[in-house]
Amino acid sequence: MLVGEYEAKVVKSVIWKDIGKEREGYGWMQQNVTSQQVARVLRIQEQTVPTRGLAKIRGKHPVEEKCRLCMKEKEGVKHWLCGCEYLAGREYLKRHDQTLRVLYAEILKMYGLEDRRKAWFNTRIETVRENERVVIVWNKRMETHTKVSHRWPDLRVEDKKEKVMWIMDMSCPGDSNVKEKEIEKRNNYLDLMYEMRIQRPNWRIRTVPLVVGAMGAIHNLKGEVEQILGEGPSTTRCVEEMQKVTVLGSLQLIHRIESGLV
Repeated sequence: MLVGEYEAKVVKSVIWKDIGKEREGYGWMQQNVTSQQVARVLRIQEQTVPTRGLAKIRGKHPVEEKCRLCMKEKEGVKHWLCGCEYLAGREYLKRHDQTLRVLYAEILKMYGLEDRRKAWFNTRIETVRENERVVIVWNKRMETHTKVSHRWPDLRVEDKKEKVMWIMDMSCPGDSNVKEKEIEKRNNYLDLMYEMRIQRPNWRIRTVPLVVGAMGAIHNLKGEVEQILGEGPSTTRCVEEMQKVTVLGSLQLIHRIESGLV
């Protein structure tokens, strides 16, 4: 009954088109996500969260439209999710790190640095993890001989046996900016890649932009993760978990703002 009524709506969340269908990109919704959480996703997608911007649209006067946190931009769901200067320093970083931690844990397991039975959220982050086969570096500046603007990737993996280096950078922008952010990340690290190829002439250097939209949208995330983990179910699970962690992080963020905890 309710499903029929929702499908009949002229204006509804774009995410509804993919729910329940076997389309790549929304498998995370089957990964232990409750119906209440899905409902909150739809609420955010439809932008019915009670922001000052929505109150203004509904004609509640007088209403201050500026964000209650940064007091600079118009308050709205999109602004809260990825555009608020006040939230950038800590809240966005928390969501960003949690998403990247999923892949970090999988890479550690692949190279025998972590027990495969351990959950990603129980994996301890260390600046450098190393064995005879690999060096894995979390959020550390890379030394260069020339001045390079972007030389502080979020994650770096150096496979000593295969002589390949993956330079990874994570981002959780608005869903509509995922493709543009992937291009931006690649362009940012062109100079660093050039420098690394000079330093290590026999190595393959790869830039891996890891971009998940604030509400779970992806473009080429699976292809990027496959470069490191290879094709298979573990890659699919990792990508879906990264999406789920990002979305749940966004839901928690919205809840904390509404509750006055931020």
